Amino acid sequence: MQFDKHNAKNLLLLFTTLLTYSIVIVLNQLASRKILFPSDVGSISRQFPLDITPAPIVFPIIWSTIYIWQAIWLFYAIIFHLRRIDGKDLIYRKMDLFHPIFFIAFIINNFGMHAWLFLWTNKLVGLSFACLLFLTLALYLAIYISHNTFYLVHDQLLNLNLKKDVWLYRILVQNGLAFYTT
Repeated sequence: MQFDKHNAKNLLLLFTTLLTYSIVIVLNQLASRKILFPSDVGSISRQFPLDITPAPIVFPIIWSTIYIWQAIWLFYAIIFHLRRIDGKDLIYRKMDLFHPIFFIAFIINNFGMHAWLFLWTNKLVGLSFACLLFLTLALYLAIYISHNTFYLVHDQLLNLNLKKDVWLYRILVQNGLAFYTT
């Protein structure tokens, strides 16, 4: 019985995505405790209020939801990369549901979040805005790639009786990214 071998490039991109995302989580926690950062994100937001800024009590709920949702779809991506069709062929080797450019765009977003945290907590408002614009564009690219590749492999998923993956991808990946980008 011949088994598919993993694609090192895809796994490296998946690992890098997980690593950069984990760093986002750690840096956010450090920033909230003013460790390595001169101030926390919330206090800077209160210094520069906007009419569209949610109440301070809502921020942790929104960002916890966003970060948990991203972690769930990343966990799904790991599982997707480990699953086999009929115990033999790796699913991701048969279809490009998680395209390399998708991961690259999300990695760029994560690096943008790293930079934004340092810029924002140092009150570099103009640069932090430019950084937010950049990371938002990276998220839009990730969303575009996810929709494009999903369109291309949708029938393949159904033909392989992977209907649950159709819904998991839509709910976890696409809606998770859309919620984050919003």
